[in-house]
Amino acid sequence: TQRACAYWLEGSCRYGERCKFLHAATTVTGLALLTTLKEHKESITGIAMVPDSAVLFTGATDGTLRAWDCNSGTVSDTLRLEGPVEALASGFGWIFAGAGHEVLAWNVKFSQQTLQARAPGNVNALAVGKGLLVAGLGSGEVCAWEFGSGELKSTGTLSKHPSAVTALTVAGGRVYSGSRDGSIRVCEAETGKSCATIVKAHAGELTGLLCWESFLLSCSLDSFIKVWAATPAGTLENYFTFPEGEEEIVGRSGVTGMCGSVDSDGKPVLVCSYRDSTVKVYGLPSFEERGALFSSAEVISLSSAAAGNNLVFSGDKQGAVKVWKWSKDLIK
Repeated sequence: TQRACAYWLEGSCRYGERCKFLHAATTVTGLALLTTLKEHKESITGIAMVPDSAVLFTGATDGTLRAWDCNSGTVSDTLRLEGPVEALASGFGWIFAGAGHEVLAWNVKFSQQTLQARAPGNVNALAVGKGLLVAGLGSGEVCAWEFGSGELKSTGTLSKHPSAVTALTVAGGRVYSGSRDGSIRVCEAETGKSCATIVKAHAGELTGLLCWESFLLSCSLDSFIKVWAATPAGTLENYFTFPEGEEEIVGRSGVTGMCGSVDSDGKPVLVCSYRDSTVKVYGLPSFEERGALFSSAEVISLSSAAAGNNLVFSGDKQGAVKVWKWSKDLIK
């Protein structure tokens, strides 16, 4: 991957065309930087856009949840929480935020906080299923609440890891959770019945989980991205590991997060952030590198808009949120 000029990214390179480093925000064909949102003062920990709305929500360790008007790029509302926002999720017209032991929910249509609950541990991750909010906690527990009745009604603990939950997703009626100890657990969303456990899925902390087609994708600070497939017995087996052929990566930057997207041709891609402040884009299922997005600070939060919007969002440790857009007009 070409190296971007750190000074240019901050708007202050004095060498101009003589600079030996790249003066560009991205090397991905067909993907452009639309704008950078800079109201947060600390690390971005969550980015979410509610389908069929023109509002983007961002949460940060500065204790604020901000709503952005996507048409103007300005802040339309700011909610101040009692502590740092550690997790953010959206679904079914709701925005959910986790701050400390608190779980808060806002109905986007009515622009007001309407639901609140207390978790038995610090909320590290949130995910939404049909009528169900799931939280991964610092205690290792995975808890859930129903929200369709107009209140956050606890359904109890679904599963428990030996150490903190750091990644979470819900798909197909199942909850997939990843932990600081490198393990992955799968359970039924309604009952908590255990479906599969991978004790050592990764050699480092899990930083992302994503369901794509019939596969589960995981990423970790051990620098690997893994693809898992279901066996006839209902367990998970390692179908593919990227990069291939390496048991240990020396000098490679850890993966800090990932999200799925679709390019302007409708082809699936995986967007991954690394500790070296780069964000790489891979085509699926080949994992062919499509290029990189550059930032002056480490990107720790990624998200993509619902199908049809062709948007990708990245948030960094300095509080900046970048909005990227796929477009055929950018392809020569």
